[in-house]
Amino acid sequence: MPKKPRKAREVFNFTIAEVFPPDDPVAMDILCLMAAHNDLAFVGDWIRAHLQIPTARAAKSVAASRLFFLQRLFAAMMAEVLKTLEHLEDLAGFEAVRQRLDDDGQQALTTLHTVPVDPKGAIYRVLHMTRNKVAFHFDPGQFRASLKKMLERYGTDAESDFVVEADAPGYSRIYYGLAAQLTADISFGLPDPGALPLVQEAFQTALDLRGALAQFIQSAQAAYLASRGLRRVFRRAPIEA
Repeated sequence: MPKKPRKAREVFNFTIAEVFPPDDPVAMDILCLMAAHNDLAFVGDWIRAHLQIPTARAAKSVAASRLFFLQRLFAAMMAEVLKTLEHLEDLAGFEAVRQRLDDDGQQALTTLHTVPVDPKGAIYRVLHMTRNKVAFHFDPGQFRASLKKMLERYGTDAESDFVVEADAPGYSRIYYGLAAQLTADISFGLPDPGALPLVQEAFQTALDLRGALAQFIQSAQAAYLASRGLRRVFRRAPIEA
């Protein structure tokens, strides 16, 4: 089996206290956005790695559960990103950063503003619901409402299943199909029976916002350093052998 090509990587060093002084709230919020960017990138990698739809029914059920978990996680994290960005923009020290954003950074910020932090807003409501009800917290009342809706749609004789999957010798795990369907409904609506759920508008928006977040962080960090009169703080590290 051929080896995967090695990714081209560059490393830049910097002095932590110079670039991110812990007593500066602006620096701390930028760090929080960077942490979210890292996590979103990893979740995006996992989503892309599991886009191929298997043919066997049991495998398809597991694949659907996995995909929707990753989508829920991505959406919930994006809700946190928007709240952190709102907090950053409310800081008095951010105005000096805003004024120094380059054109790409200004455009990225405009894109991020297309989903205001408002629970009544159509897109943010979905992201916020996912975060609070089926990602980092689980709400029994929400599951009850979704289950009632499912039974009304499919009838009281509708069936679901468990998938027992052998993971290693002497070890197996169970995927609970009904629970996966309910969490998918709570987040993005009920999918069509027997098919992998389609990515809904809220999740697609979250993907678009992730690109804007990446561009904004790059611009905001440069603007933040410029506002403090700092230049050439990053040093290229020797290339690894």
